[in-house]
Amino acid sequence: MTRLSSRTIRRISTAVTVPALAAGALVALTAAPAHAVIKCGPTKEQTSPVVGHALLKACIETDGYLRRAYIQMDYARTYGGRDWDKFIVHTRLERNDADKAKASCNWTSDMNRYTVLKKYCFTPWTNSNAMGGWTGDGSYTFNFNLDGQGDKNGSLGGSPKVN
Repeated sequence: MTRLSSRTIRRISTAVTVPALAAGALVALTAAPAHAVIKCGPTKEQTSPVVGHALLKACIETDGYLRRAYIQMDYARTYGGRDWDKFIVHTRLERNDADKAKASCNWTSDMNRYTVLKKYCFTPWTNSNAMGGWTGDGSYTFNFNLDGQGDKNGSLGGSPKVN
């Protein structure tokens, strides 16, 4: 086995340490401070005809001048099978009740496939230095399998306002 001299060990140590410290300093100087804020509105429950519960809420997330809205859903049911002909959520990023970004997500297939599920539907990030009045809001369209009643709509309470 070859023994390294203490001088060789110092050279290797310096060659590895100096670039690592420099890279760390560069990241520290260029990284923006993280101050993300998330606020959500009240949870709304949508039940399915046979022992299924979807808990939905509209949220807003801000990070500096970036903002986006999303709907979060926690879903659980006691058995597998097809409960839904349709389950689509519509989320909106609003400022003073004016739409700034929108998104829709079709969760029908996943809700029929899984017995426990957590899903998110995000709007695109919006960059704006306008302060105050930003909220997340949303609604959903659903249709129970084999009930013969067609599509129904539900609305979510909006998130609290953020800057």
